[in-house]
Amino acid sequence: MARYRIADGRGGTKVGALNNCAQDAAQALYVAISSVGRTLNGRGGVAEALACHPDNACRLDDLRAVGRELRAVLVTWGSARDDWEYSIPVLGGGGNDGLLGSLSKAVASWRTMLPPVAARALAEVFLEHGASAWVLRSAQVGGHDPSIEPFVPNV
Repeated sequence: MARYRIADGRGGTKVGALNNCAQDAAQALYVAISSVGRTLNGRGGVAEALACHPDNACRLDDLRAVGRELRAVLVTWGSARDDWEYSIPVLGGGGNDGLLGSLSKAVASWRTMLPPVAARALAEVFLEHGASAWVLRSAQVGGHDPSIEPFVPNV
């Protein structure tokens, strides 16, 4: 949150559909998925290790399936935004992309432009694969309120 108030120490920043907390979180998840894939593909001996431990091979297949589905949610047309693909830090501005550049970024990551849409789409993938989710209001974090009861997310 401080990044959007002080822009990493450079003053205020502009927040919009292409530059917000949902975009930052989506970019971090995309980079994590890509990094795990590159790491596994670049290591020798992975196939041999998985052949010796078939239970780990099944778990890895499940992880890859989750990664593919998350990537499909994060990246609309099969290729990521340049700032995501090459880990370019963009904070509070779209650079000098112009109208067409901004439009192409919007199309490439439309599901992650609005925090609630991104949260629901990503939670749905995790829930379909057997994960559990906690839905917390900001008033719940750091405090105790006995009147609050958990409810099932509506994804």
